[in-house]
Amino acid sequence: MLARQAGGALGEAVLAGAVAAVVAGVWLVAFASVAWPAFNSSNVTRALTTVGQVVAVAMLVAAIWLVRARKWPWVAKVLSWGGISTFVTVTLGMPLGATKLYLFGLSVDQEFRTQYLTRLTDGAALRDMNYVDLPPFYPAGWFWAGGRFANLFGLDGWEAFKPWAITALAVAAALALVLWSKLIRADWAIAVAAATTAVTVAYAAPEAYSAVLVVLLPPVLVLAWGALHRPAEYGAVGYRAEFQTEGARTAGGEAAGSRAAGSKAAGSGAAGSDAAGSDPAGSDPAGSDPAGSDPAGSDAAGSDAAGSDAAGSDAAGSGAAGSSAAGSKAAGSSATTSEAAGSGAAGSDAAGSDPAGSGAAGSDAAGSGAAGSDAAGSGAAGSKAAGSGAAGSDAAGSGAVGFEAAGSRAVGSVSTAGGWGAVLGTGLFLGLAATFYTLYFAVAVFAVCLMAVAAAGIALWQRHAALRVHRRTKQEVPGVWRLLRPILVRLIAIGVVAGLLALVVWLPFLLRVLREGFPSSGTAFHYLPEGGARLPLPMFELSLLGGLCLIGVIWLVLRVGSSRRAQALTVGVVAVYLWCLLSMLLTAAGTTLLSFRLEPVLLVLLAAAGAFGFAEGARAIYQVLNEPERFRAVVAAVAVLGAIGFGQQIPEILEPEITTAYTDTDGDGVRADKFPPSAVSYYHEIDAALREQTGRPRDETVVLTADLSFLSIYPYFGFQALTSHYANPLADFPARADEIERWSTLESPEELVEALRTAPWRAPDAFLFRQSGDNYTLRLAEDVYPNQPNVKRYQVTFPAQLFDDPRFTVTDIGPFTVVVVER
Repeated sequence: MLARQAGGALGEAVLAGAVAAVVAGVWLVAFASVAWPAFNSSNVTRALTTVGQVVAVAMLVAAIWLVRARKWPWVAKVLSWGGISTFVTVTLGMPLGATKLYLFGLSVDQEFRTQYLTRLTDGAALRDMNYVDLPPFYPAGWFWAGGRFANLFGLDGWEAFKPWAITALAVAAALALVLWSKLIRADWAIAVAAATTAVTVAYAAPEAYSAVLVVLLPPVLVLAWGALHRPAEYGAVGYRAEFQTEGARTAGGEAAGSRAAGSKAAGSGAAGSDAAGSDPAGSDPAGSDPAGSDPAGSDAAGSDAAGSDAAGSDAAGSGAAGSSAAGSKAAGSSATTSEAAGSGAAGSDAAGSDPAGSGAAGSDAAGSGAAGSDAAGSGAAGSKAAGSGAAGSDAAGSGAVGFEAAGSRAVGSVSTAGGWGAVLGTGLFLGLAATFYTLYFAVAVFAVCLMAVAAAGIALWQRHAALRVHRRTKQEVPGVWRLLRPILVRLIAIGVVAGLLALVVWLPFLLRVLREGFPSSGTAFHYLPEGGARLPLPMFELSLLGGLCLIGVIWLVLRVGSSRRAQALTVGVVAVYLWCLLSMLLTAAGTTLLSFRLEPVLLVLLAAAGAFGFAEGARAIYQVLNEPERFRAVVAAVAVLGAIGFGQQIPEILEPEITTAYTDTDGDGVRADKFPPSAVSYYHEIDAALREQTGRPRDETVVLTADLSFLSIYPYFGFQALTSHYANPLADFPARADEIERWSTLESPEELVEALRTAPWRAPDAFLFRQSGDNYTLRLAEDVYPNQPNVKRYQVTFPAQLFDDPRFTVTDIGPFTVVVVER
């Protein structure tokens, strides 16, 4: 079962990734074939970006229509993958169409990122971006893959950065869509994936290697919650189904437990049952898996794939509270005479609802229960869990007391992977995060651990409630360890999968640390901008995104007790805020947790919640207004116009980053806005001089320079990094800085040659200075945290007479002086 589900999901993911890569490639080649005006001096590319975004939104709307009409399911899938990748590519690629550089050009942080990609384009071996003979400290996954991309297309590392960043994000967006479609109904998956992708592009795209994780995180959290919180499986440890919370039984409700095949489930449509947005097994309009299937490791037998809420609830959200007709037959259900209580009479259509009403059309209901999931997990063909219509009840396990006896699944029940698909998927994501971005890996691990704690707490609370009931019935209640063991086992399994994948890039560094010990010179966490000194509250901003985030907060609060989607996203949001508070607290200890970097994560999580809240809120308003005929058209129009409106704002949000891509001089010595290039235009001559005078390949030459953009374009190793924050802690940045200053104070070439010979690290083979009169200068950096800015620039001056010796070859090139050391 696990192999079948994982194989199917993996196959679809590969197809989606391939479609996204092809779409991105076609668009990028088209953009590069035209001589566009610069973004910062013309509105032409801005206008064409809007046109492309409208095309992408139209593709997504068409895909949703095909899904809801149950027409051409594979056409709908391909159209949705193409639409979401088109949105990413057009939104980023068109504004950058006239430059070869990515957002932020070769400035600030993008300088060292480009240096890393250039290093791993030059060779596939895991090497530090700057220091020779050191294993990498910063995760190499994204950059290593980008290097292979550059090799495939014959590009230099700096030139490959833009197409690789855009293509990788387009593929990640398509993969997120596939994952959402395995967790919730297909039309909602497209809408939620589109919303989260747009927010990711707007706020995470400048840090390209983290953006691919940001867009995947919300569905992964839902997946992880399905792996760790599986109340439908608590029956395996001996619970009986003869008890339920007081008052949960509604008029006409059945006794808790499974009913025989062919029985009717009355009363499941009571107020509060989670119908909105539910995806009862097999109800997915796009022809998804059979009833009760466990896509990507979804929940226990009968429970929704981490997203469908009330058992037997209306798949399309059509059944108003109490409006479903008990006994209405689930259209197309193959369960013997099973009746779908609460499924909604066919055709009772609400905003966002499925035209067929019950959502059961086409589903394979063998063992599915009444048109959907079996809240108690009994799995008897056509059986329905009593109390599923109780206020706030949740088939996926909202915490209401009500468990199945061990082995209560009847013949015909649906077999699942028992959540191990979700365990595998979560572990793979965490492992990927560990190879891409350490901070987001740590935050994701923190969120998953919080989920495990929450799942354990719910299980213990339910056991406490069961003890009160079973004190009267004298039935056995399992011990604490028997309840917590499955959660702990799954958590450990997730960690093992993630750890094995993480070792692919972390093993060389860890082995070096084990041999030499971990140095104390690292300052990567020494940064506290204003954004890291306050809690981000985007829901109170007067903007489209602020409104969506506010809707998301409201939805999370209202639905956290009854929706697994809301529970998972809430844990993610809480994890972000706890991380922010802990980061602020650690400032008293002289460090931080870089919480300001989590704002894109928070925005995407709230955007996902906002998309759910908008859909379910529209459905509620539709019912309150007595189902007006044109209301669905109004909701669709508002959603589409809102998407286009926000999309149009993205180039404005990214305007500083886009402008820098035009004002920086690229590796060809060209400035894309047609202004005279900077001193970078001399780098080609410098490279030629170094190769000729050293007689060594670039990757065997160490250069001491403060112009780190030179190392971003050409794969020479540096003697010192840009700042201590991006330096490998094994390199001992402060000691190197002190040594450079000491060299500048020497009085003769002989002393300098001896100092270079006895240096504790491999000494520079060449110096690349800036000219300053008769002297040569380097502009270095010093960490001054907790001050803000956290870096102080200072200049080191080398007298020209230090190099007045045959052992040094001095060449002036433009504003630079190249000094090659004879070995």
